[in-house]
Amino acid sequence: HISVPDMIRNYSRCRKVGINYLLNVGPEPSGKLPALEKAMLKQFGDWFDCHGKPLTTARPAGISCDHESVFLMEADDAVYGAVEGLGISGNVAVTVDNGHNRTVTLSNLSRPLRNAHWLDNQEPIQTEPVNEKTLRMHLTPNPYGCDYIVRVFRAEKS
Repeated sequence: HISVPDMIRNYSRCRKVGINYLLNVGPEPSGKLPALEKAMLKQFGDWFDCHGKPLTTARPAGISCDHESVFLMEADDAVYGAVEGLGISGNVAVTVDNGHNRTVTLSNLSRPLRNAHWLDNQEPIQTEPVNEKTLRMHLTPNPYGCDYIVRVFRAEKS
């Protein structure tokens, strides 16, 4: 069996290049899904409802990012960024992987971006324009108690 974190990573990586992801889960002879697969699909669905839906209709963006763990997609008047490996915020005494803020630079923007925020908790993301086509973003780790595996932000095109 593939793990839920691997399902999330695989889905995100497929969307990065604009292709669909086949989960390949089949029913038992009775027509029911096995309990384990059902639970895993439920977890994946919870992540998808918050993070994955925008990636379904978005298309790969021609925007560059200086960090390999970030990929960008465009849909309508927004840019979505999917970020892997942010870790979890919190005190080192109580978190296994104490996350750190990550500063990334987006370049080759067709229009300036504004109102950047995480989809999971609507937390604003601090941004600073470098020039007309370049933006620096200060990405925060996953909130304490959560590891979304792939965290997604949205920024509006001006």
